Amino acid sequence: MHVVLSWVSLRIVRRGRFMDFISPELPKELEEYLKRYDELFPRREARECFRHYVSGLISETKRKNIWQIMRKVVDGSYQRGHHFLCESTWDAEQVNLRRMELWQSDPATRMNEAGWYVQDDTGQERRKRGKEKPEGANRLRGGTDGVARQYIGNVGKVSEGVVWVNTHYVDAGKKTLLTTDMYWPKASMERLPEDERTPKRRRDKIEIAIDQMRWVSRDDVIPGPKPRRAIVDAWFGSSPRYLNFVNDDLGWKYVAASRSNRRVFFNVPGTRGRPERSVREVMTLFKAGDFVKVPVKLSDGSEKMKWAAEVPKSAGLKVKKLRHRPRMIIVLDDPNRMDPEETDILLCNDEEMSLSEVVQAYSMRNFAEVLYREEKDDLGLDESQVQYEDRLLRHWTLAMVTQSMIETFRLKGELNEHAETEPKTFGQTLRLVQDIFRVEFWLGWLSKEPNLKRFVQWLCSSRGIRVSFG
Repeated sequence: MHVVLSWVSLRIVRRGRFMDFISPELPKELEEYLKRYDELFPRREARECFRHYVSGLISETKRKNIWQIMRKVVDGSYQRGHHFLCESTWDAEQVNLRRMELWQSDPATRMNEAGWYVQDDTGQERRKRGKEKPEGANRLRGGTDGVARQYIGNVGKVSEGVVWVNTHYVDAGKKTLLTTDMYWPKASMERLPEDERTPKRRRDKIEIAIDQMRWVSRDDVIPGPKPRRAIVDAWFGSSPRYLNFVNDDLGWKYVAASRSNRRVFFNVPGTRGRPERSVREVMTLFKAGDFVKVPVKLSDGSEKMKWAAEVPKSAGLKVKKLRHRPRMIIVLDDPNRMDPEETDILLCNDEEMSLSEVVQAYSMRNFAEVLYREEKDDLGLDESQVQYEDRLLRHWTLAMVTQSMIETFRLKGELNEHAETEPKTFGQTLRLVQDIFRVEFWLGWLSKEPNLKRFVQWLCSSRGIRVSFG
């Protein structure tokens, strides 16, 4: 690396690419947002590291873990970053509650009754095997908490990894992750000492999702307007325990996918009685001409054509183990090809929704999938490289704060004065924030002579570069 200093410019070139750094001072829009969390970080060092960590998640660093983030901070220290994420006393739950308070207090961002909760699970494949802690340590497990050989839905296969159960909020204009919990498979639980196998960690995915629904429904947790309805995939939608809870205990509406092997009872023309059958057999009631065209709007604004048909009430459909009778809608990509493996089988307990509204509602699951990709690809959601559950949850919480901040900037247009054209998407807003960081660093903070000297000294000591003046 070679640094060239002149009276007009300072350039840093490495492998032909412009390098970005994290300034000790943030752009004013980011500082105004993040200072609302300050009382949750009583120590000045923690407040500084909070800003550095969020700035690192925003940056273009490929691996957004403690080492890579703190390496970008001028006068940053890995030890300070590690202490902040792993040892400092701040409470991730309180930070998330503050995030929800800020989200709900602004008309531009708050939830509304026309939106939906989306529940799903997401996973991370294990990259490498961790080392077992030495004899006498508090925890004698090896590797990362929650890791076991299990099905990881977003990977589409059984693999070693960790799975999180999530609840999102989505509507036509915005989306955010509300809360997340780690799922502990039996194999991972067995690596823990007996006193750490708590009831909370013994929950299955359905119990976690139900507890999250109870949590988001509480006004003391999330104040203000919010929906009373949920969208779930076939994992949760095939659970009678889950659907009975949403319908009977919460009194909410739902649109849920169902597996094709789900057991149901229904009348078949020309036969007597209602024997138990699979959902696959329900599909035999339909012909290609029974399906109607339903345009579905995707998260990027484009449209995709679906074909849908509803099981008629005359069939007397009843889903096994459900205490209520939901509607059943069959959704296809091609009405001439009724393949159970490529068919969405939807259950809905809302009698007032039209057929197209049910299909459009389920398509909003895609909004949550896009949100996860944004947080994973752009904000380093799965790049933390820490092992313990509480530390992983802290990293997730900081990523959630970062996503909410970027989304708030987009929805309120607070950064539009910096842009030639108004950013319409999360990705466009993130790129704009990155550009603002660069301009503020190179033309703002670094233009002050004491800062320039400080930066060069840090650069020489941390990178081992040589300096020449021109």
